[in-house]
Amino acid sequence: MAKTQSLPTTPRAYTLRLRGVTPDDHSWRDALWATHEAVNRGAKAFGEWLLTLRGGLCHTLADARIPQSKGKPDRDPTPDERRDRRILLALSWLSVEDERGAPQDKSLIVAKGTDSADCRARKLCDALAAILRSRGVGDGDLGDSQRRPEEQPGTWLSDCMPSLSAAIRDEAVWVNRSAVFDGVCDGHDLAEARNDARTVLWFLLTEDYLLLPKRPVSNRKDLEEQEDQGATMGAAAEAVTKSGKGAGDRTRHLFSCVFGRESSQHFGKPPRTLNLRKHWRTHLKPLVAAGGIPLSDPDEKAKKVAPSPTEIHREMFSKAASRLAQIWTKQKQQEVERQLRKAADGQLKELESDQTWSKALALLDEYCSEFGLATGALGEYRLNPRAVVGWDRIVAAWERIDEANPVKATERRKEEVARLQSEDDEKKFGDANLFRSLAESEYELVWRHPGTGEADASVLTTYVKGWKARTDAGRLKVAAFRHPDPYLHPVFCQFGVSRPAIKHNRLEPTPNSDPRIVRMRLWTGCKADDISLLASSKRFDREIGSATDVVEEATGVPRRSRLGVAAVGSRHAVGPFRVARVFDRQEKRTRQRTEKDEAGGDAEDEAQSQTKKPTWNGTLQANRFELQTIARLELSDPVKARSARQRIRWSLIVSLDLQPQGPWLDYVAAGLPEGIEYKKGRSGYYLNYAANQGRKSRARLQLARLPGLRVLSLDLGHRYAAACAVWETITSKEMMAACLESGHARPTSDTLYLHLRRSTNRIQKRGRNKGKPVEATTVYRRIGPDELPDGSVHPAPWARLERQFLIKLQGEDRDARRARQSEIDAVNALRDFLGMPRLTETPRIDDLQRDAARLARLGLRRLGDMARIAFAMTATQKPISGGREVELSPEQRIDYLQESLLLWRELAGSNQYVDSWASQAWRDWVAEKFGGPTTVKTAEEARGWSRTKKKDASRELQELKPVAEWLADPCSMDAVELHGLWAAEYAAREQQWRKHLRSLRRMILPRKKDCPRGFKDARGVGGLSVKRLKTIRDLYQVLKAFHMRPEPDNLRKNIPSLGDESLANFGRRILNQLERLREQRIKQLASRVVEAALGAGRMKKPPGRERKRPKQRLDRACHAVVVENLEHYRPEDSRLRRENRQLMDWAARNVRKYIMEGCELHGLHFVEVSPNYTSRQNSRTGAPGIRCEEVSRAVFVEAARRVQNTDPVGAAAGKSTGEMRFEREVNRCSRELRFAKDQNGDPSARDLVMTALADAVASIPASRSTICVPRRGGELFVSLAADNGSIGALQADLNAAANIGLRALTDPDWMGAWWFVLVNLANGQPNKEKVQGCPLWNNRSIWEIPEATDSKPSSKRGAKRTKTDVYAWNPIFATISPSNEWLATKSYWNEVECQIADRLRLKQIEAENPF
Repeated sequence: MAKTQSLPTTPRAYTLRLRGVTPDDHSWRDALWATHEAVNRGAKAFGEWLLTLRGGLCHTLADARIPQSKGKPDRDPTPDERRDRRILLALSWLSVEDERGAPQDKSLIVAKGTDSADCRARKLCDALAAILRSRGVGDGDLGDSQRRPEEQPGTWLSDCMPSLSAAIRDEAVWVNRSAVFDGVCDGHDLAEARNDARTVLWFLLTEDYLLLPKRPVSNRKDLEEQEDQGATMGAAAEAVTKSGKGAGDRTRHLFSCVFGRESSQHFGKPPRTLNLRKHWRTHLKPLVAAGGIPLSDPDEKAKKVAPSPTEIHREMFSKAASRLAQIWTKQKQQEVERQLRKAADGQLKELESDQTWSKALALLDEYCSEFGLATGALGEYRLNPRAVVGWDRIVAAWERIDEANPVKATERRKEEVARLQSEDDEKKFGDANLFRSLAESEYELVWRHPGTGEADASVLTTYVKGWKARTDAGRLKVAAFRHPDPYLHPVFCQFGVSRPAIKHNRLEPTPNSDPRIVRMRLWTGCKADDISLLASSKRFDREIGSATDVVEEATGVPRRSRLGVAAVGSRHAVGPFRVARVFDRQEKRTRQRTEKDEAGGDAEDEAQSQTKKPTWNGTLQANRFELQTIARLELSDPVKARSARQRIRWSLIVSLDLQPQGPWLDYVAAGLPEGIEYKKGRSGYYLNYAANQGRKSRARLQLARLPGLRVLSLDLGHRYAAACAVWETITSKEMMAACLESGHARPTSDTLYLHLRRSTNRIQKRGRNKGKPVEATTVYRRIGPDELPDGSVHPAPWARLERQFLIKLQGEDRDARRARQSEIDAVNALRDFLGMPRLTETPRIDDLQRDAARLARLGLRRLGDMARIAFAMTATQKPISGGREVELSPEQRIDYLQESLLLWRELAGSNQYVDSWASQAWRDWVAEKFGGPTTVKTAEEARGWSRTKKKDASRELQELKPVAEWLADPCSMDAVELHGLWAAEYAAREQQWRKHLRSLRRMILPRKKDCPRGFKDARGVGGLSVKRLKTIRDLYQVLKAFHMRPEPDNLRKNIPSLGDESLANFGRRILNQLERLREQRIKQLASRVVEAALGAGRMKKPPGRERKRPKQRLDRACHAVVVENLEHYRPEDSRLRRENRQLMDWAARNVRKYIMEGCELHGLHFVEVSPNYTSRQNSRTGAPGIRCEEVSRAVFVEAARRVQNTDPVGAAAGKSTGEMRFEREVNRCSRELRFAKDQNGDPSARDLVMTALADAVASIPASRSTICVPRRGGELFVSLAADNGSIGALQADLNAAANIGLRALTDPDWMGAWWFVLVNLANGQPNKEKVQGCPLWNNRSIWEIPEATDSKPSSKRGAKRTKTDVYAWNPIFATISPSNEWLATKSYWNEVECQIADRLRLKQIEAENPF
């Protein structure tokens, strides 16, 4: 490719282990440590200077005029801009720093993190006032420190004190850097010194130093996307980060100005000068020398008498500036977030002051308190924004309910919650349990205006956001500047260009020397010297090699790896290979253009022809945990500390710029169609369509109109690592040839798809077509019109589905091994201890481990219940949320005892386990001694916290009230004796729990000593599967739950208080191993995706441990990789805990990062598309459909029988593993059938099919082994067929993957690309922002008469908002309505589900397979 050399390079980092050249020489360790220690101490000195310069910034900068663009006069700052400047100036004068590195002069420490909030705020207010008074600020601008800030708006104290009053960490302090600056500049002109401070800081941190970016306003109309107030903070964070980028790189010229020759008067562009240059040099010299390396004479380097340490000093300055830029960026981001929290808190205060909503807020407070008590929340429980996502839709649906009977109205509201939750897979939904609780009539004030009676969704959202802001305000701390420290907060020295010198023998080989040698300029303790070390890395030698390995005629590859070889194609699969660019001479960048030479040559061409030798940089690295350990030893045993320093594992991180090569670059080099080019943009290279000019959103072309393009599309998921599909675009002539070959009629302009069959040489070995030739079907989908809008022939109107496959990682490609008898015995011992039936079958080890962790979690809950019962017997106080306790009145103690007796009754009478001790104690004490209930009837249904369940449990509580009254006196002998009885049993079980948890840990995460046969015992347990990762996470949670268990004498004894970080390192080994497995999973997944795209991912036989992945292309390589856009699909507050837990295991964002890096390096084009509705359309035909699952016929028949006979849910006690699994499936299916039969509104497809099949269960043929029923997230995709009214079934993940590829390939100028369109209800025309630039929608309406509008409550309380836009669905892919017209979302999908439900019901009563 002609332009390959101009393409951006891709950086890759390699870790090389450092050791001495000779085994007996250990002086290199001393040199490395001396250099590391000196760089950190020097960086601390330079950091002190920069912090001091911040303290000298002039207060008049807050009022400085703001320069404008060309020709416009400067303007005054707005009040908000002036406030922001004042805040940032105050944070510069009063700096938050870690106490260890803060100045030793105690008078400079204004306040500490251990001070109370009021005391700290008062000290800071006085310090700020003193600083401003010393600068001549009058009381009118300053403000009164005795008054509240909000009472004196526009003053310095009013603007700055809310920010200065924020919490800081206990180990942090506020330092008066303004006083430090005044002391340093004593005797010099303060005005000149302040000007120097501004010059230095503006040069290093850019002129945006005092600019505070605001949160951008979202242009999305979906309210669900705006539920989380932090969701759009990314853009603000990105904007503020730019001001700190490159601060370390900009220190070179400033350093030369301060410490260089006298002739070095200026630095930077435009040139800048320092008024007090000599003073700053005099001030810094002793500080830097105290770090261990004295500053050298500026003329010493020119004399070249010895290696100079000047570059080491430059590195110190660079690290200090980089750290300051990082902390300043973080503090700016925190200030933006603080202002957002302040706004949310202000809205809640306004709501609290409105007496109209006082009862509603009281109800919400009571709800949170009850939920916190029931769930055992460690702190004060508050609703999270993720729980109320979709609340506006819920309220709009409730408002339309017209029912006078309160009971029926409540039930209908709950039905609406269930309907909305399952109505649309693509929309987020909050906590359904919360919505069902708020559906009760007593909570009607929360969502309906007490006066007007109109629905209002804003009360709950304002309450939730306001309380989250208040909670975050107390929890989040101001970021502190951590002074560089060689042990605790280290910075690591970098070597290379403009840094301490480094020379790699791999790059510049020396005759008769080891290529692994690197020469690094280090500080030996007395001088700077170039010391030789061995830097070894097998991976580096394998993938990069050395200059001695380079053969001129060798084929250039991105790197000498399996994928690097596959990227260049099969024609070069033999070799030899060399890494492109790394060992080649590089283009030399000149700082200024030279004049044209006398021969008339072009100066620019002359500059481009200059080259230079390649250079490699390097970063010294050490394990941070080792350094922290040495820091602790320094305090306790200095001798051991010195010995530990000699064992530090030093490494060198080498980052190389590799040259990408691969199929996409070859495709571009072969020539793109007219009007399409691959060009460089601000963030890299992109595909530029001339036709995209003036287009927006879905009207833009992504990969359309590119003939012969092959794309690999991915659907990342949890079931398997990824589902893949390969599409190839073809021309109309190629489509005609394929039809001719298969004897099919040529397609018309209305043909949406073709399935062409051809006979193969293979013979069918089983089934009804046994012995007949296998027929291969090739799927073709139309992706564009036959002609472009200008009348020319479309370059690629069709796409051919080439292949589909699943990517399965270790643990997914094969089942886990069967559990060994010793492992089954360990789990059976736990089951015996818990009173549960023993296992009679041999399960797979991953299922055994998962069930064991689940049983341990449930068992620990019972242990906690024992502690709660014992505590309640003698309790005079009751623990509540937030770590508080309340005194119990006699009546409250009786209620508390009733709840505890209910727990006792559950322990004694559960049908899931047998607790003989609890049952006997119940009979001896409650039944016989106190005359309570004689039966130990289960109370599991009554232990719930919700109001409905409490009402159901009232009868049981009433039966236990006499017993509670008997024990009302906490000092009575019976109460004390029962407390001792339960405490003794608790202590006995606690010791047994320790043994079982050790056994559980050894089974799930064995150590070497736990494996008699080595780590072979740990194989075949699930590999990198999501199930395995979740099991390890469950183990950590079980161990942590036991560590934080309640005890009979103090339920909160083992629970750390808020702010206590004693559990920060609990289970560190498990978490580290879990993190390594997660990282390994996503790296392997990214590697498998890239190899599949390059055509080297298919293995002819099932892979085994001894099998190696293919090194050559086995399939045709793809040019592009298409994935769904995962930018907003990450763990966040707008997602529920279960979804966040899965996302943590999946790490989707990291998968995207690694896939992008792999594509860039191996010459693949990376494209992201919107995933909306890709799982709801048939990739073969385009017809709409739904997800389904196959249920065992035996399970379904038994569940239907129980529902018809109203049998209770069966118990699992005393049954085998297979029987218990069957019983669980039957119980689940029974519950779903009962729920389906209870639906009176608009039932879903699942409800319709399940109820219909349950009623006709006798008619289902006995030959059918499974029943297909709709299910959200099911593994099967069932759709309408567009031709014959039948139904088709596909593997759901593969189907979604194929649709993702089509989304990128489809031409937006073809009507089939617009399956759904956002339409304005007022005029029936598409939303202009969504279709702008597409000629199909010029003055075109979808509906002549707008459909009925829905009313939704707006953010303004008590008001209504009319729905202006709705999605309309194209009937092109299937006949949904008799009139074949566009339908709105609800009508369209209701009809689709009904038609599929009817056909599923009818087809499954027949003997033949419905698919």
